[in-house]
Amino acid sequence: MNFIPSSEEWTELLLWVDEQNGGNGSNNPYSSYTAGRYLKAANGWFGCNGTDDYGFSILPSGACTSSGNFHSAGGRQAHWWTTNEIASEPWGAVVRLATCDASTSEEVVSWFHSPKTASLGIRCVKN
Repeated sequence: MNFIPSSEEWTELLLWVDEQNGGNGSNNPYSSYTAGRYLKAANGWFGCNGTDDYGFSILPSGACTSSGNFHSAGGRQAHWWTTNEIASEPWGAVVRLATCDASTSEEVVSWFHSPKTASLGIRCVKN
């Protein structure tokens, strides 16, 4: 068993949260426009704290690029590795991202590709 979740396991979580709360998103892989509100910590975010309804307590963490530069550390984003590698890009992997946009009220949990040399967080699967 992997303790780091796959992108598919993130999708399962986000779909469930959206179903419970009338949220919405888009596929391939699934990104939610609303689940972040319910999964983010109730404080610590710049301009758009969550409600932490499920005790998931996402905190903003930012990231460190492979060149050692920090970004997104201003309380607006959190990044996590998944177990998914990208076949067409052997140096890359799928990353899940939680972000907030106070101007649009979107509480997004989405995905992107990242070089494996970046320093990003992980969330573990709870048995």
